[in-house]
Amino acid sequence: MDGSTSVMIAQTILIWTLLGFLLAWLITFAVLALRPDTGKSSDLPKLSRVHSITSTSATRQVRYPQPVSTPNAIDRQDTGEMEAIPLA
Repeated sequence: MDGSTSVMIAQTILIWTLLGFLLAWLITFAVLALRPDTGKSSDLPKLSRVHSITSTSATRQVRYPQPVSTPNAIDRQDTGEMEAIPLA
């Protein structure tokens, strides 16, 4: 038996092992998803207090953005030079 045959055997074993884990995982969670609901509501823990959900749609105000004026070509002529910006 040469090296390539032993690598092929190891890869085959790994492939079948991973395929077996995948099938077991699929079957397990398919059974869990499809089983009937046998839990009773008395088994569930009770909440100490219930928070009410209030709607904020009545207090929400629609804000529209202010229109931005677009500069015209007449306002500025591009000379290719940078303008001085005051720092203070």
